[in-house]
Amino acid sequence: MMKTMKVNVPFHSYEDLTYKAAPFQRQLLRMRSEHQELNRFIQGELKQSEGAVIEGMLGAMNRQHASTIDMIDTYYDLIGRSMSDYSGYMNRMRRQDVLVYYEIANGALQ
Repeated sequence: MMKTMKVNVPFHSYEDLTYKAAPFQRQLLRMRSEHQELNRFIQGELKQSEGAVIEGMLGAMNRQHASTIDMIDTYYDLIGRSMSDYSGYMNRMRRQDVLVYYEIANGALQ
């Protein structure tokens, strides 16, 4: 009588691949820092000025700055989570279910 046994065989060892997100995250942090520096510079230059046009420009610039910083922060987190998901997916592919068919005849495995 033929019997079966399911075995999960690892073909490669586990590897943490989340380090691959670091170059992208570094670029996002650089963009964030440069955007903040530009915002501070423009506000410093306009500090001496006044008027409705200047106030409108500063308001629009502050809203755009907040939106850009939020977007950069969101992408930073998203890249980290996505890389973690990718790492798990790739590591699951390193294992394979194998179905072994065997038969015991006369007390010996065949």
